[in-house]
Amino acid sequence: MSAVQDNPFDRNLDAFLGTRTPDRKGAVGATRTLVLVGNLPVLSGLWLSQYADREARERGAVCMLRVDSDAVQLELFVANGRRPSVRPQATLAEALRSVAPSVSAWLVVPRTSDAVAVPADANEIVVLTGADDPAVIAAYTLVKRCVESIESRGDARSRPRISVTVLGASDDESALVEQKLDKTTRAFLDVDLPVRGGLQRVKPIESAFRGTFDAHAPLVEDVFAMIRAAEAAASAEVPMSNDSSSRGDRGERFAPRRERLAPRRTLIEPGPIPFTRSAAIPPMPASPARAPAVVAPAPVAAAEPAPAPAPAPAPVPAARATAVPGALPPEPLAPARARIIKGELPAQLVPELAGLEPIALRAPRDNHIELAIDGEGRLHVVGRATEAAAILRVRGWARDHAEILALADNRISRADPMIDLVVPDLREARSIDGVTVHVLTLVEVAGRRAYVAQVAPA
Repeated sequence: MSAVQDNPFDRNLDAFLGTRTPDRKGAVGATRTLVLVGNLPVLSGLWLSQYADREARERGAVCMLRVDSDAVQLELFVANGRRPSVRPQATLAEALRSVAPSVSAWLVVPRTSDAVAVPADANEIVVLTGADDPAVIAAYTLVKRCVESIESRGDARSRPRISVTVLGASDDESALVEQKLDKTTRAFLDVDLPVRGGLQRVKPIESAFRGTFDAHAPLVEDVFAMIRAAEAAASAEVPMSNDSSSRGDRGERFAPRRERLAPRRTLIEPGPIPFTRSAAIPPMPASPARAPAVVAPAPVAAAEPAPAPAPAPAPVPAARATAVPGALPPEPLAPARARIIKGELPAQLVPELAGLEPIALRAPRDNHIELAIDGEGRLHVVGRATEAAAILRVRGWARDHAEILALADNRISRADPMIDLVVPDLREARSIDGVTVHVLTLVEVAGRRAYVAQVAPA
């Protein structure tokens, strides 16, 4: 056995790089947490965002993945003021690959209706619960199912850390929950169960990105596998320098797409004029190269001393030296033309609408309907015209919970929400009293695509 000299820099490494978690192979990567939702107070989705925001303020950037029956919602918290570059048509795998380099912890939230299945590479398990008696019983049931899932794998050494977080309760109520659960789990499950509180009310959160991606009932194991693939792809990428020669055609993370590349502007070389000349205009003769003019001194008598040579004339600019009378200037570049592309609306509507800012609040049962705020502090319910019924439900929900929403985001000053409908074609726009209709048209200009937003006339 050989002794290794202690390095003081290694002891203080976490102070510079933050807490790092080794994976199953000993490599250092982001923490992967399985978050199980028990009986939470009202608006469970709002409390989930509060928990993720607190974890991000303590750990660094946190990416929360909420699994639904037909989609996966990705949200990035506290990314040091930076927004990831995720293109509107990106898939879930591409979005994970884009945010992976800045993520310190992954939070995967499965559906409450799914059976508890703990992936082998989960570093920890957190059960979110309220403080009342039914919530404590439900939390114990979730912990028991986690232990059973881990033991079914037959590898007791890879048991992740299990803990409980109490939301919407005081410190005394959280301590009482800890007493109840700790005694029961020690006696029947042989598990030390830490219980943490501290989140008593909703506060403004720092959400850097939020997107919903279509996925048909994905399993938790599939989501963890996509996270592993995204981390592996991000770590395998070669860092790009500031030199344009090392970036290729596009200095972006994803593979270049030819239809999105901007056309290169090239100089027009002199040559034949590409149109029929009139008979009155003779063809332009070729101009031979001219030698630079040299001014010789005047002849003088032999007895006189030779005067100093006269200075050479100033060089003639290249444009004047090569100009030919009657030559036509090169044709200017034709202006880029825009063409309409038939396509679907983007996954996120609010970022495409001028005057509205998205807020990280959603209705619990209609979380696909977006909420936004305008410059006057008024709340807006934004959705597609095909989702009119859900939009009306969300507006009623926003009216009923106006006080809670104002506490969650202090920019909200007017409780009566407006409705904004978004359609992809002007022919589908219909004027509705009290409703603003926006038309989002996908256009392509010089090889690049973007959405053009217009407000339908009343």
